[in-house]
Amino acid sequence: MSESEKTVSVKLGEQWITRLDKLAKAAGLSRHQLMRNMIQVGVNGISLASKVGLFQIGLAIRDLLDLRKKAEPGEEKPLPLKIDEKLLDKVDAFAARGGLSRHQLMRNLIHLGIDELEGASRVGVLQTSVWLRDLEEAIKKVIRNGSKAAQAVKHGDDIPEQDGGESSA
Repeated sequence: MSESEKTVSVKLGEQWITRLDKLAKAAGLSRHQLMRNMIQVGVNGISLASKVGLFQIGLAIRDLLDLRKKAEPGEEKPLPLKIDEKLLDKVDAFAARGGLSRHQLMRNLIHLGIDELEGASRVGVLQTSVWLRDLEEAIKKVIRNGSKAAQAVKHGDDIPEQDGGESSA
């Protein structure tokens, strides 16, 4: 995340929060990080759809289905969320184009993200992506450790003890 973040609030119903927490736990992420990821992925999707004209089609379909319904008062709980200001600018621009508030668009992106992740989880995609993320982290760790060892050999130093591994001494 960049150095310029802003704290905003997204209101979600208890059933959405419960579903979000379950998915975050399965992915090994915090609720906060998962919500940020969902908004980022959603904005990226809208950006791509805008380039090929699909955003306008989506708006027309949304208007036909009246998906802009507001939740009943008292049904939702505000959740604080720190978001990069550049991402918020994109959210605001797309919200304005779609005739939505920032909050409505972010809530919709989180709802959509929850539905999509639950579907992915049912067919095993979520577990695979978590495994791939963990594998990527393990590979990065090996590379960092190898780099430290190579630098030590280059400078004639003792090879440092590796993160989470055995000492080579």
